[in-house]
Amino acid sequence: MNTDILSHEVSLYERRRREFEEKHRGQWVVIHQDDIGVYDDFQVAAQTAVYRFGRGPYLIRQVGAPVQPLPVSILYRVINDGGRPGERSGDGAFLQAQE
Repeated sequence: MNTDILSHEVSLYERRRREFEEKHRGQWVVIHQDDIGVYDDFQVAAQTAVYRFGRGPYLIRQVGAPVQPLPVSILYRVINDGGRPGERSGDGAFLQAQE
């Protein structure tokens, strides 16, 4: 498993945290590699991130809010190893969500 997923984005957020908190408190920051966007609304931030960066990975964080851990269902995807598309083996195997 790649444990470095989003480490660059998180590091970039942390380096600019003071600036974000002074200028954008309460707003939503989207970071993908070195691309940064700031939005007033989570829904707009998420839709824009998906439109621009596809499945990601990208960091979406509300400036000034405590970090919220994500559920496993968002961080990982189930492997489909059934015989045909749409079938599932039921083995519960997971891969880190990235493509």
